[in-house]
Amino acid sequence: MRRRSLPRVFAAPAAVALAIVGALVAGLVGDGWWDAVAWVGLAVPLVASRRAIR
Repeated sequence: MRRRSLPRVFAAPAAVALAIVGALVAGLVGDGWWDAVAWVGLAVPLVASRRAIR
């Protein structure tokens, strides 16, 4: 079994968390294209989980 470093283990979950936080802030800050940014950011966990299952 290959051992992975701590930053490598938490890199993907940290990136997903940052995308979620950014999307939530974008959704609260404004309208228009901010809403599109929020939808894309909130879709990141769905895409990541689908990729992880495959």
